[in-house]
Order: sequence, then C-alpha cells, then structure tokens
Amino acid sequence: MYCNKPKTGLQSPRISVLLCSYNRPDKVKLCLNALENQTLPAEQFEVICVNDGSQDEETRRVMLGALERLPGAYEEHSFNKGLAAARNTAIRMARGDYFLFINDDTIADPDLLEQHLKTQLSNAAARMAVLGSFDFSPELLERSAVLRAFTETALIFAYAELSAGQSYNYMKFWTCNVSVPRDAWQRAGDFDEAFSYYGAEDTEWGYRLEKNGYRVLYAPWARARHEHDMSSVSGFCLRQQQVASNFLLLFRAHPETIWPSLLTCCRSMLSTNLAALESEHEKVLKQAEHIAGQDLTKISSVSDQEYLVSSLKPLLQWLHKYHWSLGFLKGLEALNIESFQQIPNLGRNPESPDNVKDESRTLQGKTYFAMSNDRQKHSSPIMSVVIPTYNRAQTLQKCLRALAVQELPCGTFEIVVVDDGSSDNTPEIVQQARSPFEIHYVRQENSGPAAARNRGIDNARGELILILNDDAIVCKDLVAGHYLVHRKKCECKQLAVLGTREYRIQDKLRVLNFLYDQVPLSMRVYGLQEGFLPAPYFVTFNVSFLKSDFVAVGGFDEDFRSAIGEDSEFGTRWQNTGGSILFSPDLRAYHDHDVTVDGLKGMIIREAFNGLILFHKHRTLWRPKGTEILLKSTSEMRSFTEEVGTSMRLLESIMREYENQPIWELEGGESQGVRIDSITDFVIAVRKMYPQFYSYVTMSHYLTDSNARAMVKRWIGPDEIIYLTQHPNPTPAMHRR
Repeated sequence: MYCNKPKTGLQSPRISVLLCSYNRPDKVKLCLNALENQTLPAEQFEVICVNDGSQDEETRRVMLGALERLPGAYEEHSFNKGLAAARNTAIRMARGDYFLFINDDTIADPDLLEQHLKTQLSNAAARMAVLGSFDFSPELLERSAVLRAFTETALIFAYAELSAGQSYNYMKFWTCNVSVPRDAWQRAGDFDEAFSYYGAEDTEWGYRLEKNGYRVLYAPWARARHEHDMSSVSGFCLRQQQVASNFLLLFRAHPETIWPSLLTCCRSMLSTNLAALESEHEKVLKQAEHIAGQDLTKISSVSDQEYLVSSLKPLLQWLHKYHWSLGFLKGLEALNIESFQQIPNLGRNPESPDNVKDESRTLQGKTYFAMSNDRQKHSSPIMSVVIPTYNRAQTLQKCLRALAVQELPCGTFEIVVVDDGSSDNTPEIVQQARSPFEIHYVRQENSGPAAARNRGIDNARGELILILNDDAIVCKDLVAGHYLVHRKKCECKQLAVLGTREYRIQDKLRVLNFLYDQVPLSMRVYGLQEGFLPAPYFVTFNVSFLKSDFVAVGGFDEDFRSAIGEDSEFGTRWQNTGGSILFSPDLRAYHDHDVTVDGLKGMIIREAFNGLILFHKHRTLWRPKGTEILLKSTSEMRSFTEEVGTSMRLLESIMREYENQPIWELEGGESQGVRIDSITDFVIAVRKMYPQFYSYVTMSHYLTDSNARAMVKRWIGPDEIIYLTQHPNPTPAMHRR
C-alpha cells in the first residue's frame, strides 16, 4: 500500500474520498484532476484509490502520480474482485469522519467536498446519506438524444424525480456521488461481495443503512459531472439485464424487499413473454439505434431535437422493460429456482472469500488450470470463448489480455485455451493470465487445430461458442456483440455469426501485410457487406454458434492435421444441414500476425494439400485450386518449375527484402535490379504473378517432400480421377478457395 499523509494539520481528515477503478485510466485521470482543485483545504480530506486489478499499467501510474500531489493512499488488487470488494478495501483504509463514494467517471465541481462536509455537519443530529447531483457533461448532452432521454427519465438514475432538500429511501442510494458518516459503515457493515460485478450492490448497502435509521438526503448543490458517454443503445440493454439480474442477489439477502408484482412471476412466464416479444424487440431496437445515431448538434431546429428525444423515450422504456425481464430470467436461472416465491427458501448470499485460487487438476488425461474468484459465479456461463494455440505464447498472451477487458460482467463467459502440444511457455502464460473471467487450460498431443477446437468445445460449458484464433486482438465489445447478434437473430435456426478480421492501421502499412490484404493472398472477410455468406466464409478466426448446433453437425473433421480447409469443410456440412452464416462487420478483431515470406509459402502449401482432403470429401461442391496443380505429372511439374523458377525466385527475394519494411520504402526503390515506382505498381505486379507463384511453391514442395507425395496418393484415388475426367471444368456452384 502507498500512503501520502499531509505534512501539516489534522492527523485524521474530516472526509475520505473513496475512488475505485478497473481499466479506465483516462476516466481516473480526469476524476483525480478535479479532486486536485478542491476549495476544501487539503489537510481536511484524503483520497483513497483502489486499483481493482486493472490489466493496464496506466491506472497505477495515474493514481500514484496524483497521490504525489493529493493526501491519501493507494491499494491494488491482484485480480478484479468487483466494485463491492474494492469499496470494502477503500473503507478499511479510510481515516475520515465521513466517506464520500464516487465513481471513476465522477468529475467533481471545485466545492464538491466542501458542500458534502457542510451538509453532513448541518445534519449531524439526523442519520443522513447525502446524495449530490450527477449530470452528464454538457458536451455529451448537446449531441446525444439518448443521454437527454436518460436525464429526463428514471431509466438510469432517477434524479429527474428528486427534489432538493428532500429525503428518500434506500432505492435512491447511488454511489456515484454520495457521502455517509463513518458511523454508517460501523452500523451497516461491509458491502456484500456476493455482488461480483456492477449493479444493485449500492442499493443493497443502502437498504442496510435504512434498517439502521438512515435516509438519503438529496443535495444538488453538491455537484459533480458524469463523464461517461452512455449513448449506446445495446450497452443500455446489457446494463439493464445486469442490474436486474443483480437485484435477485438483493432479494435473496433481504426477501422482504421483493416487489409484490414479482411474487406471481416465474421462469416459464418470463420465457413465454420474451419469446412473444422477440420480433417486436428487433424492430424497437432498430428504431432506437437509428435515433441514437443522430448527432443533435447537426439538427438546427430545437423543436426537431426535442421531437427526436420524445420519440426515443418510449422506445427506451420498452427496451428497459424487456431487458429487465430478461435479466430477471437470467437471475432465476443463476439461482437455479423457478420463481421469485422460492427466494426466501435459499437463505442469505454465501460469504465471498477475498482471495483467488490457482488450481491444477487432471481430468481425462488432460491438464487444466482454473483461475477465477472463489466467490460463487454463474453455475454455467452464457458463452465459452475457445482458443486453440500452438507455440505462440506471446501472441496468446495479448489475445487473453484483450479478452480480460471485455465490457461484460464476471461470470458471463469463460475462456477455454486448448494447447495443441506446444513446446514453448504457453502453460505458464495461461496460468499467469489475470482475468475477471474464468480461464480453463486444456492440453493435448499435437493433433491440429480441428482436433483442438473439438476438445475445447467438448470442455466448454456455455451454450454459445465463440471461436477465436490465438492471434486475435478483440475489441472490448466483441463478446457482447456476438451474443446480441444471436439474440436479435434468434429466429434463424442453426446460425453462425462471423466477425471481421483485419490488420490495425499501423500493421497494415508493412509491405507483406499490405499485400496480404490487397492481392488478396487468403480468404478476406473485411470489406464485405453485412449479410449471409456461402460455406467458404466459415472462417474460424472470429465466429460464433450454438454448441448444440455444432454437436449436431458433427464437429471439425480431424483428418485435417493443419490449418486451412478444416473450417470450410465444416462450413459445407453446416450449410448442407440447413445452417446459415451471417457476416456482421461490427464484430471486429484485429489480426496480430505479420506476414512473412516463409509464412506465406507455408500457407500456400497447407491450402493446396488440405484442399485435396476437401475435394475428396465434397468433390461435387469443391474444386480447390491446388487440386489440378497436384494432379499434374512429375515431369510436367519439373518442366514448369524450371521454366518459371528464375522469375519466381526473384519475386521471393524482393518480398523477403521488404517483408518487414513500411510500404513507403518501396516508393521509387530498387531491388534485385528491379525498379519499383510505387506500392500500387508492386501490388499489380504481385497480383499478376501470384497464380504462378502459388503453383511454383506447391509443385516444389511436392517434388521435394515425400510426405507431400504420400498425401496426394492418400486423398486422390481412382474415384477422384474419374470425377475430374468427367468434369474437366468446375461448375459455377463449385467453390475455389
């Protein structure tokens, strides 16, 4: 723990500001900057900063940097314990007579602390929690119809319903800007750490305060700004589900708080109602997102702006009710009960330990590492993210770090890493990974990605499977995005949802990465329009589906011992059994894998030879381009490689020279005696020569590798030869990958 006490003045401050954060250093910086400019003298307050296991280094740096200038203390959790546990840590460190709870996106007015302290002192005879105002920043409100609707309704916080100087019950205890005397904690105890993620943990503590005689006094003169753009409609829907689900933890701890209207509610009723509203939900969501996408600053008429906001309010109200119902359903499922009437029989929430266990165990001959909070989680996560990996530990580490900051509550999804017999430090990387989501490690003998994905899905507990490659760096909303697309498209039976794969801008500027995109050298999914795609586009870089549908189709074909082709083969069976593949370009993952010449040649070889397996199994549908190449005679292959060898080796040399260079190095350059005027000319030349280069690499491998020749013999037999003779030209229905 780092501590910075004031050098002069009182030994104990009058008020302690309790600030907890997880992976939001930019918000924390603004929050702490505002606290550095308070009118209350520094010797009268302290700032307690709790870093709740952030994955970034910046949160620590920002907090510790601010505490060089502010009195206070810093503590860091070794993993993300959740807001309730973080606040408990802060409380135990606090020395003040009063505690001020703020969020990391709370931007204090200069007199915020002074106003809280004055209001507390003037109400010292009464037991009061002082709730200050918490308005969205004017810059955000100016643009967003969604935020204006939130401000004018009780959809998020019900400030619109409050009157200055009036007192309210526990349902108005919100820890974004609220202060309490130290005595309140001594009477009510800690926050309940059964709330392992955001939502209702403050309401539950407020209820215990109320049982000890406390009320909530609204003091809008204690002002703070809410610096958080919450204008995403899908984000609002997920938030409402999460809060509603957490309310069942409140009801479990205090059954007397169950709303009477819920006592007749059960899972079957909720499921039936939600199913009946699903098609309407899609329409309402689409309308709300359309309005939310309007920038109000570009609408000059104030009346037109007001019309948009008034049109949006009923849509958000409808979505609020729908997603609260969905959250209640998930909460009942998590508690494994049928109705709210059964909640009193469960007893109080189990105590939550404040440490993490890193356990190793053996199951069916495989090694597992489970890293998770010991607190009770969902008995079964909604989604399982399956990642096969082989000897790419450092790349995998970046993939896991990106998944650790997904904008979803703990327990929503799990991560299953399948190590396909790596010889590097992959086991250590997985074991040391820090994540609020459970990570399971499965190891097998090297059998290829098809077998690894099958093992991962076998061990997955989620009903929805998301497959990622180990070189995928996902955006923060990727997992939630896949879930929402499946929810929106639930009328589509046997649906696979495909996200995009692209290079980050800085990576795209390397010569071979640029070529990989532009020629293209492989199956490309970026640049496509949203919609349904044929079987070749079943690409396992970033794709999700129901586990039950996967099992029904039969899993990946383990005859494919290397990558490429195994996903298209599965996609063929998927479509043949009535499945569809929906491309959603908003589901973004970045490709953290630079193309090299050796990597490109390996990809060509795998594509050509794995194409033989694909043709063998689905020859009426598939004619991979490597098939005809590999059925040429040995003499034909030798003649071709000798004929084009000089030019192909020259192309390879040029690509090797520039493979790690930025594209501007090509402009006006010269390599191997060949002048290159521009990257455009180079792309055109490579695109023209690539078919020959593909054939040259494939044939050269066949001629020099006995295993390659054996593979051709295994998969291309008399039946395939006869079929090719009878069908010398592929039909339009045949796919060439």
